[in-house]
Formats: sequence, C-alpha cells, structure tokens
Amino acid sequence: MPVVIELDRYAVEGDLWVEPDGDENLTRARKAVEDREAIANELFYARVQVYKDGGKVGKASVGIPNNEVVFPRQPEHFPEKMVLKDGKSLPDFVEVGYQKGGPMVSRKMRAVIERREPAGTGFQFHPATVVLPDGSVFSEDYVFWDVYRRVDAIDPAGAVGTVVDVDLSLGNHCWNRIVLQSKQQLEEGPQKRWIFKSAVGDAAVWSDFRYGTDLSMPIWVSDALWADLKAARLTGFKPISTWGEV
Repeated sequence: MPVVIELDRYAVEGDLWVEPDGDENLTRARKAVEDREAIANELFYARVQVYKDGGKVGKASVGIPNNEVVFPRQPEHFPEKMVLKDGKSLPDFVEVGYQKGGPMVSRKMRAVIERREPAGTGFQFHPATVVLPDGSVFSEDYVFWDVYRRVDAIDPAGAVGTVVDVDLSLGNHCWNRIVLQSKQQLEEGPQKRWIFKSAVGDAAVWSDFRYGTDLSMPIWVSDALWADLKAARLTGFKPISTWGEV
C-alpha cells in the first residue's frame, strides 16, 4: 500500500518556522522556481501550437505542464543556510515550501531512504546548515530532499477526489484535491484508491503529476519504505492517504 506523507504538526514541539537565512539564500531557492517555470511555459505553448494546428493535445491544461516538468534542482538552487526562526528542535522531516528550498530530512532519515533506493535517479539530497537567528550553528545534520521523479500512476477510476478538466480522452485531467482519509480509514487500508503498479515500478519515492500543484507536490513512498520509516521511529511526518495497486 503506497502512502502519501506530509508534515505531522502535532509531532512537533511548539511552533516550527524554518526559512532561508537572508536574501542571498532566498534568491538561490527562488531561482529554481523561475527556471522551472520557463521550462513549463515552453512545454505548454508547444502544446497550444499543436492544438492550433488541428491536433489533439494531451495533458494540455494550464496546471499540468508545470507538474510534469522533471527538474532536479541544481546546486545553485539550494540555500546554503536555513534559519530556525521559531522552534526548539527539529523533527526528522521538516516541511519547507518549494519556493524556500523544499523539504528537509535528517541524515538518519536519509540513510533509511537510501537503504531502500539510492539517490540519483528520482530524487537527490543536498546539505544545508541550520542556524539560529543570532547566526550561531544549530545543526549540520539536515539535507534538502528534492523529489523530482514524476509518474502518471493514479487510476482515474480510483482517485476519489475533485477533478480539474475531466476530458480523460485528452489525458489532461488532474486532481487538485484527494479526499483525505480518517484515522480509522487509514488503519483499514485503501478506500477505493488505486495506482498502476506498472507506472511506479520499483521506485521507493515519487510524486504524481496529476495530484497537487507544481510547487506543492505531495511525496509518495512505497509500502516497503513506509515500513522502514516507521520501524526507525522517525518523526515529523504522517500518512494522509494510503493506496492500493493494480
């Protein structure tokens, strides 16, 4: 049962606020957004031209090209320093917006992930120093977790969500919201939710470009990696939905 994860705010002690330290580091993170947007725009307008020329265009809705872009961040796209502006400690998983560098994980969590699948083909890690507002080093134990693998795995018959642009014949549909599961439903397993195993293969981590927005793509993990993460007693994340496979 693949699992979609997100920050577990109830597992964090007090408030948690982490962001790039200063304008230079924020600029590095935002450059990734600009470069990715440029690629997405080229893809979108190329498909618009195909449509104008009389051809059918799949995956042509405005949001889809941004979601589809496979864009590993370059080293210059990562902040070198992040500042812990609020909070006393950091969990193993730290949710940071894409515009500010993306999610961060502890080196312990990184090790668990890479035991299941090495970085390099669908995701990467990049080191960062976490400092306090006074500039002193808080931790050098965290890395950015950049998941750039994009799959098209959600079975339209089992999405259980709100559909945007429902012309399935063109393939330009996407779900901007997948109905969340209650705690009881999570324990019971998939509730009419399926993904195509053939689209995921042996991947341990991925994002589905039909679910979420280009700057907020939920992270999916395989059932095997989910079991590893739980066994390691890592903190800071929770499941928001579980899925079956067909």
